[in-house]
Amino acid sequence: MDPGTAFGAGNHPTSQLCVRALEKYVSGNETLADIGTGSGILAIIASKLGIKSGVGVDNDASVIDIARENARKNNVDNLTFCAGSAQDIKDSFDIVTVNILAHTIIQIMPKIYNVCRSGGITVLSGIIKKQEADIINASKLLGFTLIETQEAYGWLCIVLKK
Repeated sequence: MDPGTAFGAGNHPTSQLCVRALEKYVSGNETLADIGTGSGILAIIASKLGIKSGVGVDNDASVIDIARENARKNNVDNLTFCAGSAQDIKDSFDIVTVNILAHTIIQIMPKIYNVCRSGGITVLSGIIKKQEADIINASKLLGFTLIETQEAYGWLCIVLKK
């Protein structure tokens, strides 16, 4: 996958942790929102795993064409990519992926909660070990339930259920 100027070639531990979570939680026919989509890698992998449809948003408009091109190169046609943020997503989804910096995750956690459908799964990464408690506490205040935490090379992936 060509990340161009976007994050997400697939070799960073946070991406790898998210992919492992997607492999575990995508059973087929889900909808997905990828907040901070970058190269589109997580949405594209989720599509290959069987989601019905997905949307990827990134506040860096310059990466949207990269994500679209990566989807095209990977024969994925069930994803929509657009410039924007979590606040711009009006629907709710079965799976929400967010692989961005922890302080930003905490700031937008209420919107992440709203974007996740009741009973849905949220996959968070871009988090280092010392930020784990802050992320978990912010998510629990909103009503998320912690399902699991995975770690690789000091990076975490936190999986929540709404």
